[in-house]
Amino acid sequence: MKSSTKQLDFIRLKAEGRSNAQIARALHISESTASRYTHLLEEQIAQYKADQLRELYDAFHMTREARIRQLGGILARIDDALEQAELSMVLPEKLLDMRLKYTASLKDEYIPLHRPEQNGKIDTATGILQELGKLLVRVQGGDIDQDQAALEMKMLESMLKGIELVELEDRVSEIEKAVAEGKGRG
Repeated sequence: MKSSTKQLDFIRLKAEGRSNAQIARALHISESTASRYTHLLEEQIAQYKADQLRELYDAFHMTREARIRQLGGILARIDDALEQAELSMVLPEKLLDMRLKYTASLKDEYIPLHRPEQNGKIDTATGILQELGKLLVRVQGGDIDQDQAALEMKMLESMLKGIELVELEDRVSEIEKAVAEGKGRG
């Protein structure tokens, strides 16, 4: 595919779920070319889909943070209405009922700020990879927003690099020791 515009169109159409035959007709390419580009551009297509999904989540307040903000805003409005209500004229049980329901919904969104004790160790590469998997599940579940996920991922990646560096330094020390022992014998 020569043109970057055609490539972007291909990624968009494939991410929208179009078949290779449909894309081939729309972009005036052969089906075999469309099939080849499906495999070559697989990562970009997946990223495009993820970006579109993230936009939908943000637009429809599907993230936990957005739900908490929305529920908190409604709860504040209910509190204001309760404070202004004339108890002799308004049926406060209706407002009180709404307040209780929104309070319960807001409590359902609660996540403890401290992390529970970890079962696995995160001082090994395997432990960090497990934590990255858990992070992915939390992101997909809408438990954390993209910024928090990026921050946690960056920290885990830094830890992984540190572990790799320590392991490399240990290997170099072993090699240096073996070389020094070899020179002492010869």
